[in-house]
Amino acid sequence: MGSEQKVHSWVVTGSTKSGTFQLIAAGQGMTTPITVALSTLLSTDLGDEAEIEIGGMVVPVGGNTFFRGQGQTVTLKPKLGSPLTGHPVTLTCVIKSGLDVANVVSAPALGSEQKVHSWVVTGSTKSGTFQLIAAGLGMTTPITVALSKLLSTNLADEATVLLDGVTLPQNGADFIGGQTKVLTLSYKNADVLVGVTLALDWVPGSGLIRGDLSSQPPLRQLSTRHEWNIRGTASKAGTFTLKLFSEGEKGVLLTPNNRLIKQKFVFKVTNWPLPPEWLSKRYSETCHIYGTLEAIGNNSIRNVPLVLHVPGIDSAYTVSNSFGAFDFNLFSAKPVGLHEILLRENIDGSSTQQKLLLKVE
Repeated sequence: MGSEQKVHSWVVTGSTKSGTFQLIAAGQGMTTPITVALSTLLSTDLGDEAEIEIGGMVVPVGGNTFFRGQGQTVTLKPKLGSPLTGHPVTLTCVIKSGLDVANVVSAPALGSEQKVHSWVVTGSTKSGTFQLIAAGLGMTTPITVALSKLLSTNLADEATVLLDGVTLPQNGADFIGGQTKVLTLSYKNADVLVGVTLALDWVPGSGLIRGDLSSQPPLRQLSTRHEWNIRGTASKAGTFTLKLFSEGEKGVLLTPNNRLIKQKFVFKVTNWPLPPEWLSKRYSETCHIYGTLEAIGNNSIRNVPLVLHVPGIDSAYTVSNSFGAFDFNLFSAKPVGLHEILLRENIDGSSTQQKLLLKVE
């Protein structure tokens, strides 16, 4: 450049940095040159020039979560000093699992060149995964966005609630005051919900107020580990609903009405571990189980009829003494494997019970 040429053709090449420049052609002896419109020098890699934001936030390593019918704005944000603004860019979508092409749309349309780098992307109908790709005109390397998920706003479409490993009944579950139940999820739709941040809350019904139910991790704390240890106060009885929700409550699951049942006393078993631990016995070996009752409130622990029940297999009976002590003998002549034992008050309608585990070898 800067040298006189009689052959009016130049190969202009840019390198190293991005920016703008202006070419000017001047003829010998002429007073007015040709000033070419401003030129832009860009990288062939769109990722050198900009980054993708979804909903105003940089896309996390684990990808973004979309909910059906709720559009999110996808923006290509130029990096400091990049002259990318106004350069044609095309946004496309690749379906990865569970979806049809028609389930992910955009305004402006996917696959069209756009000089304004903003798209509202909306999913519908199904759940699954997809990947957004932004490609700049004339560039060889696009930006491939981390895998996105599309979920239903009704999280019951995505998972089944389990309590202690068993599906929550359609008429709700009984929670015994002072005892912990573990809430987990059984995933649907090829486990699309795995890794999505969720939190647990509850809605008090009759007889209960805030503070009567606790959880670990704490209520309303978002977590990607979908497991909560739930405990109701031992001194109250009433009804309540559990609520699972995603960040911003874009997706919600409400359980049926559950019941918190007040206990009269607590079983303190002296010689047997509590679940998830178990006691092992050989086939036909006698199981000796003993302990005491600890009263809640003014309830009596004297002469309480008790039953030790192995569901569908066997039962043993006794009565607590004047100090609330109890003692059971139960034969382990049961099928080899792990068995649940229920230690409870032997009165119709009683809710006071303690689960134990017996492993027959």
